[in-house]
Amino acid sequence: MASLSKDAGGKKRITFNALDGSDKRVTIRLGKVSVKIAESFRTRVEALICAKDTGTTIDRETSRWVASLPDKMHERLARVGLVEPRAARDDALAELIDRFVAQADVKQATLDAYRQTTNSLLDAFGADTPVA
Repeated sequence: MASLSKDAGGKKRITFNALDGSDKRVTIRLGKVSVKIAESFRTRVEALICAKDTGTTIDRETSRWVASLPDKMHERLARVGLVEPRAARDDALAELIDRFVAQADVKQATLDAYRQTTNSLLDAFGADTPVA
């Protein structure tokens, strides 16, 4: 699946086949990190690749790991198609909620329950509140 390589100066990188089915190899550069951290990162990348390949969701632990990544590292994962890019930090709460509802693939009753919750959020925080 994914392999870990060591570059000059102690820098590490992870390479794997592109998710589009081509023979192209893509690279995620980790920089100067320990082998232990690089191996851990590789394991998480493999979990993301597996989820993409099988069309399944990632496990809770991997999801938390992705959420905790710094923006720079998250962007590197997004660039190779493993995760969705993070929302821009200047989004207002109402814009984020509108995007969430538009992408929700649920039954109408569930959508109504979501709307009840999102309306409460808007009442509590205001539509123009920055998501950040």
